[in-house]
Amino acid sequence: TWLLATVAFGIGIDGYEATLALFTASLVSGLVFFVRVRTTALIESLRISVEQSRDRELREIRSHSYALKRFGAVLMQREQYDESEQRYLQALRLDEAMVRLDDRPQTRYDMTFTLSDLGLVQARRDKWDDANAMFSRALEIRRAAFDADPKDTRAMVGVATLLGRLGMTAARQDNWAAAAAHYRAELAIREQAI
Repeated sequence: TWLLATVAFGIGIDGYEATLALFTASLVSGLVFFVRVRTTALIESLRISVEQSRDRELREIRSHSYALKRFGAVLMQREQYDESEQRYLQALRLDEAMVRLDDRPQTRYDMTFTLSDLGLVQARRDKWDDANAMFSRALEIRRAAFDADPKDTRAMVGVATLLGRLGMTAARQDNWAAAAAHYRAELAIREQAI
């Protein structure tokens, strides 16, 4: 702004025109500053609003998924396996959507409960290949959590539990070598937890 006034006087613009140029430059400069500050504040406000909206959405999805899982568990206990499977599949779709929105290890780990319970439904229906697929998928996620933090007892016990379930599915399919390997691995991890 002062540079503009100096240049104006230097090229022979009279005082009135120089004052007008200085005033205009000051006004433009102030307006640019105001717009920059307001834009920054608006962007920050929008960022916070988006984060809060995302958090609300995640809470709602998580709550709905949890309700479906509980309903699926009740149906499984009542031996209504088809209906139970449908509730767990709905919960799994919500869990997968949640992972797309929030791919933290905890969110992925939470999905393993749905996978494991869905595996139990399949086991109760004697669909051992389907049960094995669900347990294996859950095990992969839990093992990643356990490998990332071997002192995490939740992940440790979770891995052991799924190894036991995989042992069960192998035994039910008369694959005794695989069953023994899964049970040995489960035992080794549980001994590690003691």
